[in-house]
Amino acid sequence: MVPVPTRTAILADGVFGGNLEFDALTVSNGLYNVTGNGAIQVRGRVHRDLEGNAVNVTGQLIGVLNDSIDGNLDAGDVLIKATILPAGSAFDAEEFGL
Repeated sequence: MVPVPTRTAILADGVFGGNLEFDALTVSNGLYNVTGNGAIQVRGRVHRDLEGNAVNVTGQLIGVLNDSIDGNLDAGDVLIKATILPAGSAFDAEEFGL
């Protein structure tokens, strides 16, 4: 995968958004296996406890894993829509300034 510069904005209330762009990403989930170019929009929220500590993240992913025009011509168009759910215990987000 060739990384492409990406930007993310995290607001004071924990809401964030950004784009993840990629080249030659391979995704396989048992239903399909595709390698292509694309972009995914990420929208979510960092949730905090009563003391203001970040405890988990939820959100949505929506985008294109492959497009048959500029991506992998041997594969069809592949769209993605997914929900980000918290899993496990709290995380340490101090390094992100949260």
